[in-house]
Amino acid sequence: MELTAFLADVLHITPPAVAYQGVATYHDSCSGLRELGIKAQPRALLGAVAGLRLVEMEEPDLCCGFGGTFCVKYP
Repeated sequence: MELTAFLADVLHITPPAVAYQGVATYHDSCSGLRELGIKAQPRALLGAVAGLRLVEMEEPDLCCGFGGTFCVKYP
């Protein structure tokens, strides 16, 4: 089980009183999104951080090409 899904779906965790003044985005991992169906959980955890402005990037589900054996052959 992927960590953010475990925290959000099983433990129903919301981050403790943490804050970060800044902007962030989240790029979906290929295996998390396509194989495990994880999309909302990381965004929900990040969205609970006070002061953090979560901005969705264009095509957050676009494969970066680094999965599979590529990352083993070209570390």
